[in-house]
Formats: sequence, C-alpha cells, structure tokens
Amino acid sequence: MTSTFAPCPIERITGVWKFHRPSLRVSEARSLPGHLVHFIASGGYELTVSGRTRDVSAGMVIYYHDSENVLWRGKRSAVTFYSVGFLADIMPPPPERRIMSLPSLKRDFASLYRHSLLPEGNERIFLLYAGLSRILAGIARGNAHTVIARDNEWWAVENRIRGEKRYRMSVPEILGHYAKSYATLNRACRKATGRSIAKRLRELCLEEAKGLLAYSALSVTEIADHLGYSGIHEFSRDFKRHCGVPPTRYASGAVKRRFSS
Repeated sequence: MTSTFAPCPIERITGVWKFHRPSLRVSEARSLPGHLVHFIASGGYELTVSGRTRDVSAGMVIYYHDSENVLWRGKRSAVTFYSVGFLADIMPPPPERRIMSLPSLKRDFASLYRHSLLPEGNERIFLLYAGLSRILAGIARGNAHTVIARDNEWWAVENRIRGEKRYRMSVPEILGHYAKSYATLNRACRKATGRSIAKRLRELCLEEAKGLLAYSALSVTEIADHLGYSGIHEFSRDFKRHCGVPPTRYASGAVKRRFSS
C-alpha cells in the first residue's frame, strides 16, 4: 500500500531569536514579511496589532502575518520571548487565531532556539525545520482565543492588500472594491493610521520592500516586479525617497546588521 503526502509548506526559515526587553518600554515597528511567531517566556505587555489591542503574558503565542503594524507598551516587568520567522506562501495564518495561550509550547520554542545556535550543517537544518513543524502542529491543535475584532473598516482594506499581495493598488481601485466614497474611506484611514490613503498605500508597499530586502533571497529586480513596479528604476526612486538610501545599500546594510547582532 502506498501513501501520498502533500509537500511541506515551509519554504525557508528567515530567523530564530531570543529577545529580552526592559520594563515600561514603548516601541512601534512592523512585523516581517511572511510568517512570524512569538512565544512569551516571561513577563507581559499590551500589544496593538493593526488596530487590535490585547494584553499578552507568559505562555502566550502571537502569530503575525505579512508586515503588520505592531505597537508594544511594556508593563512593570521585563519581558523575554522567543521568535521565529519563516516563509510559506501556500500556508495561511490561523484564521482569527492570532493570540493564543499555549504554555505547553515553551519547551519547543526553547529547543528551537538552542538548535539555531548549532554550527552550520545538515543536523542544524533538520532540527530547525523539525522543531518549527512541531510548533506549528501545536498551534494547529491548540485551543486559540480570538483576538478583539477590528472596528475600523480601513483594516479590511489592508487585509485584502496583504492577502492578494497587491501592494501597488491605486486609490480608485480600492474605492471600487469597497463601494465607498473617498471621503469616508480616507477618514477611516486617517483615524486608523494617521495618514491619507495614498500615503498609507505607499508606506505599505515600501515597508514590504524593506522586509524583503532584509530577509528574502530575492534580487532588487525581483522585488520590484513582486511589488508591481513597471521597472527597477521607478522602484529604486520611490524606495530612496521613503528610506533615504537606495534599495541595494539598504539590503547590504541589513545583512551586516543581521550578522553583527
């Protein structure tokens, strides 16, 4: 008797980290492109992800997907957490299960981090991919708690952009999809992000570019094409205006930062 198996959806692990953050720290950032999973080992803080806010504490798993806005407000205790990033285009994130209490996964995350410190070689690779697969299986089995629903209609627009990877959608296209007036949707966008629709669309696109330049193996030309630019020159011009440096220099600087951290 023969059996057939679906291919493993994990294409590439982009990083495994262990972080320590001091108490009362406030910071704002964007999650990485692809999938990013955190496990809170100790401490707790208030987390806002793309318009949703919740307290998180030790034993919780946080699942980010495709460059989300993240606001961290620390409490009186310091925080230690593990983090793993990976690419898996054919695998969707847990539907509305983005923050979950799964203390049983602490040993798996600690083990994954230890394996990431091993010397380069096949043993390290096999242990890393097996460890991540075990974590994802635990998340799939877990009884996840749904996070607070978003109450601003602009976030549905961003979900669609990220889900369809259409980072160069125009304002008229978006208005057509949602049958909203410009004034209504622009007001929602400003309330949610503090920016106009056009500025927010540009920011989404170029922040995605930053993540791809730092953590993917794609060339600058491939990233420009992936984002919907007609050519590399247009992409390079927009990126330099947004980030202050050309994409090639940003990519080389990101590599240096990763290897020196």
